[in-house]
Order: sequence, then structure tokens, then C-alpha cells
Amino acid sequence: MVAGLARAQVERGHQVTVATLRRSQADGRALGPAREVAGGVAVRRLRHAGPRQYAAAPGVAALLHGQDVVHVHSMDFFCDFLAALSPWHRVPMLLTSHGLYFHTGDPLGLKSLYLRTVTRAALLAFREVVAVSEPDRGRLSGVARSVAVIPNGVDVGRFGWVEPRPARPTLLAIGAAEPRKRADLLVATHRLLRRRLPEARLVLTGDRRGTVEPGVEEVGVVPDAELARLLGETSLACSASEYEGFGYGVAEAMTAGVPAAVRPGHALSGAGGVLDVDFADPSRAAGELASLLAAPARLRQAGDAARRAAARFSWEHVAERYEQAYARAMR
Repeated sequence: MVAGLARAQVERGHQVTVATLRRSQADGRALGPAREVAGGVAVRRLRHAGPRQYAAAPGVAALLHGQDVVHVHSMDFFCDFLAALSPWHRVPMLLTSHGLYFHTGDPLGLKSLYLRTVTRAALLAFREVVAVSEPDRGRLSGVARSVAVIPNGVDVGRFGWVEPRPARPTLLAIGAAEPRKRADLLVATHRLLRRRLPEARLVLTGDRRGTVEPGVEEVGVVPDAELARLLGETSLACSASEYEGFGYGVAEAMTAGVPAAVRPGHALSGAGGVLDVDFADPSRAAGELASLLAAPARLRQAGDAARRAAARFSWEHVAERYEQAYARAMR
């Protein structure tokens, strides 16, 4: 999201600097030099310390001088630290939530308390608060004065040329490795689905989980060419995720004209070509998927609707809306 937005802003004539961390929070590997220019975007990688969920990088303060507006992505150290410094730096700030910090439910009570106290106070320093979906806005509505919804941007041309022609009923879950993605529910649903459609296939991308199940394929992290091939073989993109701030995997499938089946409450639920299926009840979900897969004409119509709906995620559209938000913040 940050890379795509920064590139779009450079193309619109702006000078953009991205401040990020120097090392991966997952495995500690260096992410690149401390300073570089990538695609016209100045990148500053900062020293940091602390836990994975709240890495402190106070060096960001030195980058504020001369900026017209600061756009903070996510609600972690940068949100709280820059809010605390706002009486001194006085640079207009905008925040995008990206799912807040509720991607995992544990410890949900502590997170809810933090939202009502520390986050509520920090948000007072931001002139614009943006949610990437309606569920995100719902979480923020009680702690922010006003919240706009701007969806994440997606490169709609990346897979926009794909024409799905599945040879057999195929379900695809993009990036399903994290526990909150609930690949276990997808596997359980698929197991029951194969009783009705023995040729059904479930493909999981992302880090391998070691699933051994008839008709289930774990393909790991795949390059674009391989993902495009998989999308061309897909009947339905599926998400059983417990929580999504936006849902990139589903959105990318939509750009390829692949309809989606998502758990009710998903950030993209209700979008064109996106159908609600309650994967928390695998038996019921298997029945609903069997009905969908037995209606190819309905799936083709849903795929066309998904491709049309995905157009609102284009960088041209999203960058324009953010430019308007920056202008409001600077006023």
C-alpha cells in the first residue's frame, strides 16, 4: 500500500519521503540501506528497538522539518510518538488505520482499553483519520471525531488481463498462512465439499503450513506469473479470515475477474462479485459453495461484477482521494 501510494504521488508531481524500519520485525534481516531513492521515492530506514508489535524508532522526528504533511500508516509507535510531538513540530498529519491493531484477538480486552485511552488521545493530533474499510471505520467511530473511508489501492492492471477458465471447481486462498486467516476452516469446508464434488480443489498461497489433505495444494509464496496462472484456473477466491482491515488477496482476485466467497463481516463483503459464506460452519459453507460451483453462468456474472467493482481500488482513484485529504489537512 505504502509503496504503491508513494509511486502514484511521485507521478502526480509530489516529493515523497518514506520513513520505515531498518530491519524486518519477523526475522531481523536488513531491509536495505539507511538511505536510498527507489522509483523517485526517498526511503529512510531507521534504527529501532522494542517488540515486534511496537518497534520504537524515534529518529523519525528528524525527518519532519520541511514537510508539508505527514501521513502515518497504522496505529503503532509512529502514531503515538508523532502525536505526542505535535505541539512542537506542528506539521499537519493524516492517519490511515490499516485494520488498527485488531488483526489478532489476543489480548482483545487490553487492546480495547488502549483504543479508548491512548489511541483516543493520540488521534486528537491528526487532522484527518482514514479507514480502509467500513469495518475499520466502525472501530474508529467511537474514538475519532470523524473518519473518512478510502480503500487501499491495488494495481488493477497487474492481473486485469487474466481471463478465468477453470477446468475443475477450484478455490483459491491468497496469503492464507497467518492464524487469523483460518485456513483450517477452508480445509474443513473443502473436505465436506469433496463429498459433493470429488474433483474440487483448494489452493493455498503463502507460507506453507504442512497441510496434508486430498485435493488441497499448498504452493507457498508465488511470483506474479504463477499467481496469474492460478487465478486463471480459479472458480472462487475464498477468505475465512476472522478479521481484515481491507483484504488485499480478495481485491487482487477481483481485478482478475474472479468472484469471491468471504466470511460475513469481511472488509469487502457486499462489494460487487463478493458473496458471503459462513466458513465458521463448514457443513453449511460446503453446501453453499457446491450450489455456487454448480452454476457457472452465475459465477461468470459475479466475476464480471467483481472486475467492475475493483476499478475503485485503482491507484489513479485512490491517490486522487488522498490528495484531497492532504489538502484538507493542510488547510
